[in-house]
Amino acid sequence: MSRLAAYDNEVRIFERAEARAMQQLRLRRIGSIGYDRRALIETTDDLEHVIRLSQFESVRKRARARLTEIVDEVARRQIEGDEVTA
Repeated sequence: MSRLAAYDNEVRIFERAEARAMQQLRLRRIGSIGYDRRALIETTDDLEHVIRLSQFESVRKRARARLTEIVDEVARRQIEGDEVTA
């Protein structure tokens, strides 16, 4: 596999992981569901996998940035008192 094809593949993997994480985050916005530690792990697991295994720094940076945004959003919800439990 050429380097360009490998990069394309890793970008697609990241984009799928990002989409799943953002979908989970949106689903967890419903107040009655809450947001627990297990949900956070499930939401971020795919992105952490991309960070660990990607051979391209640009893909790792994008995954780290999205992971940071998700963790910051969960922290914001905790501070604001949304139904977030640890």
